[in-house]
Amino acid sequence: MKKVKFSLVALMAVMLVFASCQKEEIAQPNLSGSVGVIAASYVADDGGNLGFKSAPVTPIGVHHVWSYYIDNPAQAPADPYDNYKLLNGDLFIYGSDPWDFWSVASNNPITFDMTQVYSNYSPTVQSRMVCQTLDADNQVAYLGIVDFLPNSNLFPLTIINRRLGDILIANADQLKSKPGYNFMSIQVKANMGVINPFKTWMTSGGTNSAWPTFVYDSESIVTFDVNEAGDDLLYDGLDKKIIGVDHVFTVNGQPTTLKAVEVVVVVDGYSASAWAPVPGPGYGLKLLITTDKKGWYDSQTIGVTEKDITVAVETVKIE
Repeated sequence: MKKVKFSLVALMAVMLVFASCQKEEIAQPNLSGSVGVIAASYVADDGGNLGFKSAPVTPIGVHHVWSYYIDNPAQAPADPYDNYKLLNGDLFIYGSDPWDFWSVASNNPITFDMTQVYSNYSPTVQSRMVCQTLDADNQVAYLGIVDFLPNSNLFPLTIINRRLGDILIANADQLKSKPGYNFMSIQVKANMGVINPFKTWMTSGGTNSAWPTFVYDSESIVTFDVNEAGDDLLYDGLDKKIIGVDHVFTVNGQPTTLKAVEVVVVVDGYSASAWAPVPGPGYGLKLLITTDKKGWYDSQTIGVTEKDITVAVETVKIE
């Protein structure tokens, strides 16, 4: 996916600017309780040019941007969602331009057209910027998070947006090509978590080059029936991730516990399971389900065992 670039940073005031992309220190009296300010410009590429390679979404040209500061990074709060506070006028000199802008609650978060350039004021404290690209249904499709110190970072600041959701595909053509396939049913069972975008960007840390550590509202086993010929797209959405369940595999001769999904094949009442490991962040899962049986027959040989089912895994990029 294409990078979304920012010539600055975290905090914006709605004056349209097309000039310098350099940060500029703004002199302030040394008043207790206020911090320094950096002024610079924010630039974003057109949302329609983002690389929606696999997400079933229609991009719209807006971003939602939140600018946060760490209240006290040296102390871990009792509530992990208190690491950051939504920026308001409290950090700035009363009556100053930054105070005037950030004291308006509706200015943070702010929604803007990505083709425009904005001036903005950043406090000289450790900050976090969150960039969200929404789909046509106003659902978060891409999420970018970056932590930075405005008075030492170089600009333009780059945020890499990562696609939410997951992809799950199954191909069981080889199984279904055997005689007696009409006695067979195939299911994929995956433990999936419902993503909470807000809690994710409040807790996951800066993800300028890494993938967010997703926070989930809930998780549950979801069962998918494999019915279509060829690559059967079981899930391609934005709201869930495949978490998997613990399963012991043999890796280099050693038993190793990995997160996995389960493939269940039922033939005339006989069932067998095979397991496939879940890939790392940024990759969906394609399952190629095969067998070495000669066929499925309505006789004493119709039974199926775990040894009869093989699942090969291919990763599918969802970036």
